[in-house]
Order: sequence, then structure tokens, then C-alpha cells
Amino acid sequence: MLRKTGKTTTILVLLFLFQFHISIIAQQNASVLAVISDVKGNVFLKKTLKAETLKAVFGMQLVQGDREPQDRNLR
Repeated sequence: MLRKTGKTTTILVLLFLFQFHISIIAQQNASVLAVISDVKGNVFLKKTLKAETLKAVFGMQLVQGDREPQDRNLR
């Protein structure tokens, strides 16, 4: 009986740790601050954690840390 209880406890602890790990990962995702609803002309953005610039499009979500590059060579 002790071996079965030990296995059950181990499984429950592993499930708890897995759920805890998933919740930490989910909290690290940035929350959306704005959504682009209109774009006129060529607008480029440097997304957080991305090396390249992207052309802004309708519906693009902006998060904290996104920026418009000031260097014309990046566009």
C-alpha cells in the first residue's frame, strides 16, 4: 500500500510542478497595449526581442518595448 501511495504522491507533485511551470511561462508573455487600426504610408516597427524591423499592418498588436526605429537605415 505504501508503494502505491508514494507513486500517487509523486504523480501529483509532478503535475503540480508542470502546472506551475506553465503558469510562469504564460505570465512572461507581454500583454497587448494597442492594436494598429489604420496605417498611412510606410510605417516600420522594431518588435521587442526581434532583430529585424517589420512593416506595420492593420491589426498588428503592440506591446511594451515595441518602437519605431529612428535610424533611417533600419527602414
